[in-house]
Formats: sequence, structure tokens, C-alpha cells
Amino acid sequence: MVHHPIDELDAGSTLAALEAGVRARRAAEVEDLLLVAHWADLHATDPRLDPRPAPGPPRPPGVVRLDRVGGEGTPKVREL
Repeated sequence: MVHHPIDELDAGSTLAALEAGVRARRAAEVEDLLLVAHWADLHATDPRLDPRPAPGPPRPPGVVRLDRVGGEGTPKVREL
């Protein structure tokens, strides 16, 4: 049988280690969400300033377009 340092933990130390792991994972998830929000900020434009007429002919290829990738109420972001 292989002996692991975990085997040496008592109940309190085990719970503390579990809590530290949960906190570390949550902090990493928060960091991911902050980075995603920043990416969206970098690639978004105010939809009120979108020069695309609504409705109208499609814009030429390569022109920045705003699309809503979420449900109603989510901001539009650049498609590319």
C-alpha cells in the first residue's frame, strides 16, 4: 500500500484542505469570468452606435457586425 500525505491529515486538516481547494477553484472560475467579460468589452460596440440599418441589405463581407449571442437583454458583441 502506498502512503500519501493525505493519510496523515486529521478531520480538521482534511476539511481545511477541502475548503482551500474549493476556494482556489472558485477564484479560478471568477478569474475566467473576468477575462471573458474583458474579452467581450474589447470586442463590443455600443449597439446604439451600430451603423447597420435595421432592417436592410446585408453589409459587405469583412465589415464589423454586432450579434446577440445570448438571450434577450444580453449585449451585442462583434461577430468575429
